[in-house]
Amino acid sequence: MQSLETICRDYIASYETGQQDKIAAFLHPAHMYYPPGGSSPMTKEERIADEHFFFSAFTDIKAAVADIVIQNDEAAVRIIMTCTHTGDFHGVAATGRFITIPYLELMTFEEGLIKDEWAEFDMSAIIAQLQ
Repeated sequence: MQSLETICRDYIASYETGQQDKIAAFLHPAHMYYPPGGSSPMTKEERIADEHFFFSAFTDIKAAVADIVIQNDEAAVRIIMTCTHTGDFHGVAATGRFITIPYLELMTFEEGLIKDEWAEFDMSAIIAQLQ
C-alpha cells in the first residue's frame, strides 16, 4: 500500500486533471466532506457534483502541496492552487483572471482512501480576486 503522504500528494495533483472521476478514486465509499465555514457536510456524490461546479468555472489548475503532516491515519495538508477563471463562479462571469487559492485540508483515511475531509479557505478572498 502507498504511504499516506503519497496518497495525499497524488490526490491534490488529481485536481490538475479537471476530472471528477480521478478525484473520486481517492474517496472512500462512506466519504464525508466538511466545507469551509461550517456548511452542511457532503456525501461523496455531493462532493463530486460540487467539484463539477468548480471545474466548470476554472481551468489551467495547478495544485502544489506546500506542507504536509501525517500522524497515524490522519493528514494535514497546506495547498496552494492556481487557476484561470473561465466560467461563472458564484455569480461572477468569467474574467480570464489568473488567481491563487491557498487552503488547508484535514483528512482521515480508511483502507487507503479518504474517509473524512475538512477544507478551509477564504471564499471572500477568492471572489475579491475575480472582481
